Amino acid sequence: QLIGSQYRNGLSDAKTQTRLYQLFYRPESAEIQRKNRSFAPCICSKRDREHEIMYVAIEGIDTAGKSTQIDRLRDLFLDALITKEPGGTPTGIEIRNMVLHGNLKSKTAELLLFLADRAEHTEEIILPNMNKLIISDRSAVSGMAYAHVQNLCDESTLVMLNRLATNGYLPDTVFILKLTPEE
Repeated sequence: QLIGSQYRNGLSDAKTQTRLYQLFYRPESAEIQRKNRSFAPCICSKRDREHEIMYVAIEGIDTAGKSTQIDRLRDLFLDALITKEPGGTPTGIEIRNMVLHGNLKSKTAELLLFLADRAEHTEEIILPNMNKLIISDRSAVSGMAYAHVQNLCDESTLVMLNRLATNGYLPDTVFILKLTPEE
């Protein structure tokens, strides 16, 4: 369920985020996504949770409340695997530190490093845990929005690169937290 998005300081807007979300979640990608697995279409009630599995991503800019919502979900779903992008794996932590504290001059190099993190995260965290409820702080959607506003490449290239990095395994549900202009 897409609930909207708004980025401050011109980083992105709801229209851009929604368009990228729709491009990434084309019907043909749903077939790839569901290959060899079955996920529930929504978060299940506590009673049914043992039998339904799902991959959820919480998106939004810093201070939008992602951590607060994830903490609440952690309390509700004690067996859920909580992860994050970037930095959800040991390699991802190194990549995140390199981008945040390194001397990268190229935004393209930054994009490719984040894609490498996404590929590693998919391989190391998502695929081996598809028998669990997975809740991720950020996903490919925010990565694409960030790269899009940097004008690094066109939308179709961004979608293709992220599909490659995720091997077609996408969150079943993405919640994009929205802030008002005053917030």
